[in-house]
Amino acid sequence: SSLANRVGLEWFLNQVWSAIKSYDLELLIFGSIGEQFEAYCAQDTQVKNMGVGISQQEIYAMTDCMINPIFVGGGLKIKTLEAIAYGKPIVSTKEGAVGIGEEGKYGIIQAGDRTAFIEAFIRLIHEPNLVKELIEQGQQLVKSDFNSTVAYRPLLELAKY
Repeated sequence: SSLANRVGLEWFLNQVWSAIKSYDLELLIFGSIGEQFEAYCAQDTQVKNMGVGISQQEIYAMTDCMINPIFVGGGLKIKTLEAIAYGKPIVSTKEGAVGIGEEGKYGIIQAGDRTAFIEAFIRLIHEPNLVKELIEQGQQLVKSDFNSTVAYRPLLELAKY
């Protein structure tokens, strides 16, 4: 939900961003949620509200890494899966990775708290091999577990009746 996204992003900005922004990073906020962070963007030039109307291709071309700092909300996290499919490492809470696979695989660094989030970014910055490995894991996941054959199998089984 948008509330879960707002609370998660507020938490990230307050708890994590201040500790990692000195690594010359930029935080791009996509979607309508950015409107709620205009005041923050106005005081921090490294945080930008990108707004709506940008295609997935453009979004993923502009980014090196994605975050999903949500702590509540049910169901498969489509944005997390999307990032993996586009070959971007993602730092996510456990909640943000629900339904995607076991921890430490599949292109996701799971981080449960402030320290873990900060450490994840420092690793991504300093370990290009980790980034490469995460991207490769993610591509394997997309090919095996989330390809169209696997995705539509339950529907095709149902259609037989």
